[in-house]
Amino acid sequence: MIIILHGDNSFLSKRKLGEIISQHRSRHKTGLSFFSFDPALDGFDFSDFKSAVETVAMFSEKKLIVLKSLVKNIPIDYLKEKDLKNDSETIVVFYESAALDVQKNKDIRWLFEKPAISQESRNLDGEKLHSWIRGEVKQRGGEISQSATGLLATSCGRDLWQLSNEIDKLIAFSPAITDENVSLLTRKDSETDVFGAV
Repeated sequence: MIIILHGDNSFLSKRKLGEIISQHRSRHKTGLSFFSFDPALDGFDFSDFKSAVETVAMFSEKKLIVLKSLVKNIPIDYLKEKDLKNDSETIVVFYESAALDVQKNKDIRWLFEKPAISQESRNLDGEKLHSWIRGEVKQRGGEISQSATGLLATSCGRDLWQLSNEIDKLIAFSPAITDENVSLLTRKDSETDVFGAV
């Protein structure tokens, strides 16, 4: 099975990747069937990926292989040869922290074709952003008013990494997030300030 996680909203893509890894680890406790490659950290070599694919999983566990920032550098012929799209015992997750243009590259286009699963995480605006903020606050045990939600969105823009940190800080201060608390504690996005001034 092949899963592609990509998009301009790296917060949501990274969260989804974390969920997939967490689910795999809860089912396969040994950790021997999990492989992760990140060229920024470990100087990726394609032979390492091949070795992970071809290693026989211990205890009949499904293998999970995560490849970060590698979609453009993976030989598609190898994926086709190993029929990894239809391999139910091996899950390969490609994670890209930017949106991939499927139309510009025929190899990437093949990668996205079914039965592969892809999820593009787009930036949130307007009511979707407000809804996300309210959901995050609730999930973390807090509550937030409509006006405080708008103020927080205006302060941070659509940067979910910053919003997540600010929500944690606000809830630590008080589970009931008010306009006053947002004004007092939230670090404003300077880009938002510049656009507001203009």
